[in-house]
Amino acid sequence: MLFIQFLTIAIWIIPILFFASIYMKMDKKDRGKFRTELKRPSVYLGMGIPVIGTLILFTGIFSATKWLQHIGVIMLLGS
Repeated sequence: MLFIQFLTIAIWIIPILFFASIYMKMDKKDRGKFRTELKRPSVYLGMGIPVIGTLILFTGIFSATKWLQHIGVIMLLGS
């Protein structure tokens, strides 16, 4: 059970740390462009929903929760 909890936390923390490290390596000009891009709704619809859907799907698979798996698949197919 502890291993499943570790996997669930890891699949949410690893992408956050990955994107935070990329953001910290950017210079100030690129950070400004990045923040401007995040204010557009198309970014969330284009990349946000598939990424969150994938994370929810894998969380459901690791925790063996069918309804969570279904939500993740619906988000992936809907995007």
